[in-house]
Amino acid sequence: MIIGKSTLRIANGYKATAAKNSLWYIVARLVELLINFYVITLLARYLGSQGFGVYSYTLACVGIMVPLSTLGVNSILSREIVKGANPYEILGTGILVRVIGVVLILVLALPFIQYFPVGEYDVTSFVLLLMVSEVLKSFSIFSYWFEAENKGRDVAIVRICAVFIGAIVKIILVNNNCELKYIISASVLDGVILALFWSFAFCKQVSSIFKLRISFRLGLNLVKVCFPLLLSSFTAVIYLKLDQLMIGRMMGEVPVGIYAEAARLSEVWYFMPVAIVTAVFPFLIRDRKDDPGQYNKKKQDLFSLLIWMSIVVATLTTLVSSTLIQLFFGDLYNAASDILVIHVWGGVFMSVRALFSKLLIVDDEFMLSLVSHGLGAIVNVLLNLELIPLWGLEGAAIASVISYAFSGLFVFLMFSKTRANAVMCLISFFTPVSWVRKMVQREVKGLV
Repeated sequence: MIIGKSTLRIANGYKATAAKNSLWYIVARLVELLINFYVITLLARYLGSQGFGVYSYTLACVGIMVPLSTLGVNSILSREIVKGANPYEILGTGILVRVIGVVLILVLALPFIQYFPVGEYDVTSFVLLLMVSEVLKSFSIFSYWFEAENKGRDVAIVRICAVFIGAIVKIILVNNNCELKYIISASVLDGVILALFWSFAFCKQVSSIFKLRISFRLGLNLVKVCFPLLLSSFTAVIYLKLDQLMIGRMMGEVPVGIYAEAARLSEVWYFMPVAIVTAVFPFLIRDRKDDPGQYNKKKQDLFSLLIWMSIVVATLTTLVSSTLIQLFFGDLYNAASDILVIHVWGGVFMSVRALFSKLLIVDDEFMLSLVSHGLGAIVNVLLNLELIPLWGLEGAAIASVISYAFSGLFVFLMFSKTRANAVMCLISFFTPVSWVRKMVQREVKGLV
């Protein structure tokens, strides 16, 4: 009996800790989104459509390179620490792998970046500055130790403080009418701030960073294990960001800025489905083993929730798209309204993709994650090549929605291992019909 009560207290304590950490992560992410969104709207107004187009184009270039520069090892660092690996060796090796990855990808990618010039701006130098920032951000690997130790509060505080200081710097630059090159250079300061904050937090909680150790054998093993996840992350970013590079190449810097604003406003709420799925994930793992019936019911309920939450958001955004663009970005970006009306519907499929990604992990189907993202990237590139010349920015938005739908849902109908989940997802689109039918049945029973 004593053992039973003790076990129950431990279980309840674990759930409370998990819930508290999840709340801290959600709060940090929400604050980051709000601060970054404010800064982006400020920069959009200050730089104008041309300058902001170059800024967005540069971010898209770096956004494609960053997943490759991590060499995939970020995904399992906290897992290895939880399993009992030497944290000094894991973290030291992780930082080295990240730095090597940034330098390697930068060398390989520079010729391709030069192939995508934007106006008279030296985009290559802008990309170099942002990648220097990524080298400094390698110290954010310390966050995986905090996650492994269930210290969500510390992670949230560091992230919020860093993004707040970085935002203040950019606001000061705007108020002093600084040029675009200085605003992009401020990103290097973002990296310095993160490096200092994470190093200070780690030293305060654990010990000096000079105790970190490097193992080349461990580094090679980590890269080998994570290679499929690396490719999956890269292909996912391809179909999320490559459209902006193609617009810059085919249409110029002004259209890139207009499209980027519509896409950013369309995607600002994406953290919600991710937070919901993350919160339910541990219960999905448990029910898959202990209660298959409950597991399937939870999947069906989650698909219905995510789909109809996304449809409601997309519908409301469609109705007020012009007002939103005017409110946040001003008259220079009026053309973004039509793009937003199209692009926002991709959120329906991005939401269900968040659940599919977790289900692939539950079912140990890592390669299907890579295949689905890869096919989505191919579809996105082919559609952009066809639709941008025909319909311009609206064509790019249509290409994005179709590729999201393909990679987020329809590709899973192609494989027997995921077909049941895909059919379950399709059924969820008709959830309101089921609700109405049940209501009618209750009313009929009441009359009888």
